[in-house]
Amino acid sequence: MTFLSQLRQQFTDKKPVYIVTHERADGDGIGSQIALTLYLNRFGLEAYCLQSEALSDAYNSFLTGVPVCALSEHKADAYWVAVDCGNSMRVAPELRSLTYTAVIDHHLIEEPWVERCWIHPERSSNCELLLDLFLEDGYRLDHPSINNALYMGILTDTGSFSHNNVTVDTFVCAERLVRAGVQPYRIIQKLFKNKTLEQFQLYCLYLKRLRLYESGTIAVARLDASDYVKTHTERMHTEGFVNQPLGLKQTKISIFVETNPTYVKVSLRSIDPVFPVHAVAKLWGGFGHVCAAGFKCSPSQFSLRRLIHACARCIQDAHEADNTL
Repeated sequence: MTFLSQLRQQFTDKKPVYIVTHERADGDGIGSQIALTLYLNRFGLEAYCLQSEALSDAYNSFLTGVPVCALSEHKADAYWVAVDCGNSMRVAPELRSLTYTAVIDHHLIEEPWVERCWIHPERSSNCELLLDLFLEDGYRLDHPSINNALYMGILTDTGSFSHNNVTVDTFVCAERLVRAGVQPYRIIQKLFKNKTLEQFQLYCLYLKRLRLYESGTIAVARLDASDYVKTHTERMHTEGFVNQPLGLKQTKISIFVETNPTYVKVSLRSIDPVFPVHAVAKLWGGFGHVCAAGFKCSPSQFSLRRLIHACARCIQDAHEADNTL
C-alpha cells in the first residue's frame, strides 16, 4: 500500500481536507498545495489549498480552477496536511496548534512533528518528492494543472536548475513532466516575465542598500516596511532578491534583512554547501536547507554585527577544513 493510499484511508468521513504550506509561500510550497489538492480531488475528496496570505499575480495564475479556502473561511472540523513545511512554526500562527494528519516535506528536520510523515531531504524540492509519491500511487501524468504545478515547484526551488540541490532525478522528473505536455517557456513566462515598474523600483532600492563585508565575501541588503509603501509593493515581491548578490565575484553568503516594528525576517543564501547557512539560521531558531535558510525574530533579539560574525565564522571554518585536506 502506498503512502498516499494510506493517507486517503485516514480521511474516513466527509470532512474537508486543507493543504497548508509555510508562511510567505514560495513556488514549491504553492505548487505542492495545488498538486496535492487536485490529486486528492480526483479521488472524490473535498480538498482545498488553504490560503493564509495574499499571493503574487504570478502564483495566482496557477490557481485557476483550483479549490481555494481563505484562512478566515475554513471549517473547524477538518483534516490538515502540511507540505514543504518541516516545522510547525513555519505555518501561519493561527494554524500552529492544529492536529495535522500528515506532513510531506523535503527539508532536513530533527524530529517529525506529526505521526505520519514523508520526509526526503535528498529531493531538490517538495514537488519532486510529490511526483515520486504520485507515480508510486499510479498517477499517469494526465492532469495538466497538476503537472504545471509540479514543474513550477521544481523550477523555482532549484533556481531554474542552477542550485546545488539539482540531481539526475531532478532532470528525470522534469523530463517526465515535459513529455506529459508541460511547456517550460510558458511556466517561465508566468513566473518571471510579468513584473511591474513598481517591482523594479523596489529591486533598485534593494540594490542601493546592498553592502559588502569581510572583503566582499558577505553581502547584506535591508528593506523596511516603509520601502513597500514608497514603491506601492508588498513583501511578496521580493522573492528571489536574496539570490542576486551571489553573482558577485567574491560573495559566498548573501543576507537579506527585512524589518518592521514587530519583527525582523532574515533570508540567507550561500553559493556552496561548504558554507552551511542553515547552521547560522539555527542560532536564531531558524531552519532551512544547507544553502538556503532563514529565521524570524524580534527586533531586540537581532544583531546585524552578530549575524555577520556568524557568517564569517562559517566561511572561515570552510576554509580551515579545506586547508586540512
